[in-house]
Amino acid sequence: MSAYTQAYAANHDSSLSEFQTMLLERINNIITALLPEFKEKSQAMRAVTLSDNELMKLIYATQLEHHIHVPERELRKMKRRA
Repeated sequence: MSAYTQAYAANHDSSLSEFQTMLLERINNIITALLPEFKEKSQAMRAVTLSDNELMKLIYATQLEHHIHVPERELRKMKRRA
């Protein structure tokens, strides 16, 4: 269990099940892998000000951009929507 997961569990009243903990770990790993994309202050500030839905769209688009071959045209469409 990562330090993040331990801290999350310690700060929340309800105990996470084993599967919830595994899911939390996976989500944490995905987000941690994408953090270098937001190293510039302007990129990070833009991400911070997005709504939850817009942030998830941005995370999804960034994940696709890095790990799946998607035509450039489709990537540009997704970025415009995010």
